[in-house]
Amino acid sequence: MTSNVKDENTVSLRYILKTFRRKKWLFIGLFLVVALTGLLFTFLKTPLYRSSSIIRLEESFYDDNLYKYFPVDAKSLNVYPPEMDSENLENENLIESSRYLESDEILNAVLDKLNLGITRDDLNKAIDIFLDRDNNSLEIVVYYSDPDTSYQIDYELVGMFIENKKEDNLEIVKALDLKIKSRIEEIKEEINSLDSNGRNPLEFEANFNSLNAILIDLEEIKYNLEQNKDLLIDRVEILQQPGLPGDPFNTEYVKNILIIIFTAFVVGMIAVFMPGVFKKSK
Repeated sequence: MTSNVKDENTVSLRYILKTFRRKKWLFIGLFLVVALTGLLFTFLKTPLYRSSSIIRLEESFYDDNLYKYFPVDAKSLNVYPPEMDSENLENENLIESSRYLESDEILNAVLDKLNLGITRDDLNKAIDIFLDRDNNSLEIVVYYSDPDTSYQIDYELVGMFIENKKEDNLEIVKALDLKIKSRIEEIKEEINSLDSNGRNPLEFEANFNSLNAILIDLEEIKYNLEQNKDLLIDRVEILQQPGLPGDPFNTEYVKNILIIIFTAFVVGMIAVFMPGVFKKSK
């Protein structure tokens, strides 16, 4: 029994050596083709430089009355009533901000500012946005063939996003302030126009109390808006400033060469022995 196993192993080893000697030029040819192709691709590949930054969005702001009377404006400022699910709301805001970073408005502004001579699609391909829901933050990663340009794109993206967000929020706050003041004046006029003569005292009191309650809410909203104006406008914090890239990230030559040699060897061995395996299986 042992003798038969030994004979089978010996035959297999002889078969392997015989097959390899017979097809050595096939192995050498494929090895050289795969290796040279891989090396050519590695050394001719355009180096890419990576610049990254991280921005954190402020947590949701809570104001029950603001959302109650002006829900559209409140939502635009990321203001919600306390009972709403803050985690889902912040995730939605994070996703919306990520889309805004890759929007035509931002990318076209970057192209105009830097005068890169590339298309908007090319710029979009050079940018990756990663969401960190746990920290309510966005990581901006830029890959470009020039380190200074990679940094400039990253820098301008962060700057324009923050600047545009501030300007948008400022306009919303200004418009909201005017709406609140106008609504306060309307309520005051309605209160002054109430006439108790000839009316049911209970009905008059109910109308007065209802309007007065609205007036108190509006005055509170106006006060809170004035006190928290800066917090509502500036809702983005930079956790990591854009940095100048170091070495290109995609030119690890030693690692790539080892992978290419291993791949070329495997391809050559498969070409030499795979036909024999198929014949045996038949």
